[in-house]
Formats: sequence, C-alpha cells, structure tokens
Amino acid sequence: MSNQNTLFPPLPIEEWEGTKNTLHLFFQIVGKVRLTLFPKMNHWWHVTLYLSPRGMTTRPIPYKDMVFQIDFDFFDHKLLIQTSSGDEMSFSLQGIFVSDFYSKLMDNLKALGIEVQTRLIHTTFLLVKSLSNLTMNTLTMMGNMCTGIGRS
Repeated sequence: MSNQNTLFPPLPIEEWEGTKNTLHLFFQIVGKVRLTLFPKMNHWWHVTLYLSPRGMTTRPIPYKDMVFQIDFDFFDHKLLIQTSSGDEMSFSLQGIFVSDFYSKLMDNLKALGIEVQTRLIHTTFLLVKSLSNLTMNTLTMMGNMCTGIGRS
C-alpha cells in the first residue's frame, strides 16, 4: 500500500494553467469591487477573498443602505451576487472570456443598484477589453503580464 495522501487527487499545473490564470483575473476583478466599496482596514484586510463551502466569497460588503456579497460557486460553475434586500443575480462561469466576465459582473451589479466606478476598475477593464478576443491558450501565455492589473 502506498503512503501517498489519497484525500486529494494529483493536480499537475500543466493541465489547468489556463484555468488558473483565468480565475486569477476573475478574482482580481471581484477584488477591485471589494477594494472600492469596502471600508478601508489595516494591512489591506478589506481586499481579501475568502474560502466558502462552495468556492470563494467576498463576504458581506456594505453599500449605501444595503449589504451585498459576491460568491464564486465552483460546484454549479457560476458567479452569484446576493443583496440584503433578497435580490440576487448569477451567471455561468463555464467557457466565459475574461472580458465577458467583467461586463456581466458590472451589468449584474448595476441591475442590483450597485454602482462601481473607480480608476482601478477602469484600468482593469482596459486590459480585459484588450484581451477580449484572445483564446484561453493565449491568456495562459500572457498570465505573467496580467498579474499586475490595476496596480498604481
């Protein structure tokens, strides 16, 4: 019998690097929303995304007279936005380009009455827009370039 830990299957990076780079960009975009709207905290703690039972979450973000939360649901392969008023919107993450993710996220937030306008979001959008017609393989090759989105 092998001593290898069988709790988690092998996960060679070569087989999912494109997915990793795309998720990284998705996380950065959602992180910019949290960075923009969440009250500032010591050591940038207000920017963190958190593990959830189904993926990743922003946890509650205060906005005007409500609270909302953005969840990456990796079981159902969707992004879910819920508000304290009971409204929610979601869209599929399967086969979505980064530019489409950005547009759908901003459209869903706006439909829920949440306006996000900052230089960081705009900077991210410009890069995302320039990547809109690239394939997943091209995004993978450009992954290192994309890790600095919106830094200033």
